[in-house]
Amino acid sequence: MGTQETSVIVIDSNILIDYLRGHAPAKRFIMDLPDQGVLFSAVVETELLAGQENKDVVVRAMLLQMLSKWSKVPVDNTIAMMAGDIVREYGVQTPDALVAATALESESILYTNNIKHFHHIKNLKVRKPYSQSNT
Repeated sequence: MGTQETSVIVIDSNILIDYLRGHAPAKRFIMDLPDQGVLFSAVVETELLAGQENKDVVVRAMLLQMLSKWSKVPVDNTIAMMAGDIVREYGVQTPDALVAATALESESILYTNNIKHFHHIKNLKVRKPYSQSNT
């Protein structure tokens, strides 16, 4: 409670993957999220659906149900152009650049466990919501 304050946040795929794998800190973080003010990039949905476990229709349905409570941000021209600039300027991989551009465009805080992928991007607010330990 209070981790996200009142700001709009963008969630990176690694947090959702941890949640789906049953990582306790990720489960606590996700369960504490409000229904409003939580965004995810369409590329995050793509990354999650690419997982082999989604061959199981039940697993896929559970994933889509989880995502449905938040707002998906499509990759529009503004985000695509901003992401291209991020790739060129910072050497970030395209999926991460799209996630960063989503957070920048929506003036949100990006929650990720891969701080090193994002910390150097100018004006991007990045937070790590929990440690990677198995506690």
